[in-house]
Amino acid sequence: MEYLQFQNRLDQIIALEKETEPNPYQATRILQRIESEFITPKSSRIPAWTRILQPISISAALVIGILIGSYAARTGQNQNNEALAKIENIQNLRSNLFISEIADEDNILNFNK
Repeated sequence: MEYLQFQNRLDQIIALEKETEPNPYQATRILQRIESEFITPKSSRIPAWTRILQPISISAALVIGILIGSYAARTGQNQNNEALAKIENIQNLRSNLFISEIADEDNILNFNK
């Protein structure tokens, strides 16, 4: 008996829900609330000039980095070439003077005995 009453009450609730019409403005209100909570307001958006300036500044930084790197490589090569020239000069002096060891300014010179 209770089961039958429960079933009748459930049927009444379902029939009542079918008869009520949904509020036509409710979907609009829900969409407005979603926009206000999850979409950033226009005032806090990034200005257009910063969106343009950011890739330009990154490109400029890359170009400057490449230029600095190539300059450093060239000066390093020049220093290596100068060091090789010094070594060749020392070896030429050795061979011309028949000295077994010769060193730079502060080191002791050892001659053949």
